[in-house]
Amino acid sequence: PPAPRQPRLSISPHTTAANNASADGGFQFIVGSSLKELKSKKNMTVVRKKAMRHYLANDKEDSRKKSSVSEQARHVSIDSAGSRSSIRSQEAIKTTVGLTTSNELARETRRTQSSTTRPPALQHSQHTSLPEAHVPAVETIEQGLMKLELELIEPPRKGVRPYDVQNPPLFNSFGEGVDPFRTMFQSSYPRVSVERMKFLCARFFGTKAMGMHWIPTVLSAPHTFLSTLSCASAHLDAVLERDIESVETSLLRQEVMHLISRGMAHPGQQVNDLNITALIQLIVSEVIGRERISLDIHEGGLERMITVREGLDKLGLNGYLASTCSWVLLESAILREQSPRRIFVDYCTSRSTKRYPPSAILPESPLYRPRQQFNTLRNSRYYQKMTLNLLENVNSMTDLFLSPTQFSRCGSTTLQSYYKDITTRYPPISKDQKPTQSDYKYEAIRIAAVFQAIAMINCIPLSHALPLAANVVLSSNNLFAPSSRSTDSPTSPLPPMNLRHDSLTSSVKSSSYARTITLSPSDSYFDDSQTSINFVTNSHPTTAASISHPSFSSVSTSRSSMSSNALRPPEHTASTNLLAHLKATLDASNLSEAWQDMAGVLLWIGLTFGAASHNVGNRVLEKWYSALSVRTSTLLSFQHPEPIHSTMLKMTRIVEALREPPSPSRTNPTMAGTGKKRKTQI
Repeated sequence: PPAPRQPRLSISPHTTAANNASADGGFQFIVGSSLKELKSKKNMTVVRKKAMRHYLANDKEDSRKKSSVSEQARHVSIDSAGSRSSIRSQEAIKTTVGLTTSNELARETRRTQSSTTRPPALQHSQHTSLPEAHVPAVETIEQGLMKLELELIEPPRKGVRPYDVQNPPLFNSFGEGVDPFRTMFQSSYPRVSVERMKFLCARFFGTKAMGMHWIPTVLSAPHTFLSTLSCASAHLDAVLERDIESVETSLLRQEVMHLISRGMAHPGQQVNDLNITALIQLIVSEVIGRERISLDIHEGGLERMITVREGLDKLGLNGYLASTCSWVLLESAILREQSPRRIFVDYCTSRSTKRYPPSAILPESPLYRPRQQFNTLRNSRYYQKMTLNLLENVNSMTDLFLSPTQFSRCGSTTLQSYYKDITTRYPPISKDQKPTQSDYKYEAIRIAAVFQAIAMINCIPLSHALPLAANVVLSSNNLFAPSSRSTDSPTSPLPPMNLRHDSLTSSVKSSSYARTITLSPSDSYFDDSQTSINFVTNSHPTTAASISHPSFSSVSTSRSSMSSNALRPPEHTASTNLLAHLKATLDASNLSEAWQDMAGVLLWIGLTFGAASHNVGNRVLEKWYSALSVRTSTLLSFQHPEPIHSTMLKMTRIVEALREPPSPSRTNPTMAGTGKKRKTQI
């Protein structure tokens, strides 16, 4: 019998079109020798069929997508009774998307589906595999479901929120730091806010180098931690122009002394690093507050503790504890125009030199010039040629004054030439030029240069040179009272965390501290109609309410009114007028960053006028300049210990040279303040 005929497999037009599309890339090619042949009826029919076939194929795919998506969305959003099964169905849909339709995977899907109850339509939709192009559609469904679920719970507020419209700047604090679990060491006095003082301490003194080398030890014991806060509290008293220390400062100081005494009662721990660290920070707070009697007692105790430890070299913290003890006690002696203790001078002398590359950024100043030129000051962003020339003249005059010969110190014609250049070649700024912050920096440097030159040319202590310098500086016709806002200062107050360090007199803008430490930067303590206490009481009554005024005999722990003697305004003299004028100039120069790469120059100004103001009779000015000096030296000391040692040593030499008894050969009758009128402090 004849073999049965095999049925002929018919190729559907769709399959043929798909094969042709895969072969020719989806294009239809027409060949003709002329334009008329290309437009023939046959060719136009082929083009129309190709276009219609392509349109129908795309339309079917779009309708298939829409039907599958709507079916999935309809079955996924079944009533709440099947919510658990709907969630599992979404997971099943995700697992089937993009997979091939092999029998094994299909059986696995069916086995998973059989464990739960689902509508038949949903099971049928899961048996069919979805192409990979459907993945975005499934994701869109999930996003829509999430939005639907969010809308089921009405939010407390609708509409556009303020923090959605404008993003807050980085490192912007909404208030003071909180410590709800009391992880930090606490003061035994409820009045002391540890969180607030910690915030201010980091704001006034915090640097990266301090955080690496000093803070880990500070955070290891209660007395080391609280002694750090006492420095911040004393500095805050100087910022707020308090002539008497606040109750918080007094309480912190008393508690630190009690904790140090209790720590020294334990055998083997009397002179450990923690007690020495707490004591040196207590001394720093007393240097800021000008506590002369306490300084003498505690500095002597520190020296005895170091002697028991067999020298500064035996202290820990990789040498930073010995370095801090040394430069702090040298600075304390400078600010009182006294001779420092020999043990600390020797340590600074042995560690005051270091080789630096030409590109190293150093705290250069008239007191510290390790290279032939002021490379850092020349490349500073505050560079001005006239300012640099003035600093070079001051440095040359200082080196000549400290030379060993008596004649070159006060009778040299070269010294007189430097004096003439410093006092005549550099004019003061005027109000007509609309001075900027850089101009105020130059003016502060000029005043300090003139003041030091007058002291050196007359060979008198810095504290005795104030009246003479006031006659020269304040007699200028262009002199005007500078405001603390210059033309290039920011127009709006900056958030407290945008600046690493707040200005010594600028307002602290944190909402949590506004009622206790806000002062108007444009108002001056030295206004004729205001005193320090009157200014706080009239302008900021809430601030005055938070300030307690201890009596002279004892410290009151409750709020009390200031006595009539303390309310008496300070006496205005030529010395205080000069110090007030320089203070206003420094305020206008923006002290928030301590002049950055010119911090060494600012330290020189602070040391010079800190020493000059120690016996001026105005507690506010005395504490303000000591706070400026201590803050600047603290910012530099942990990153540049050798330059700070050298700076303190040179300033010590200047103070001691100016304190030497005058000889007849050193008097100069042509200079202001002759030898007959000069008084020498022994």
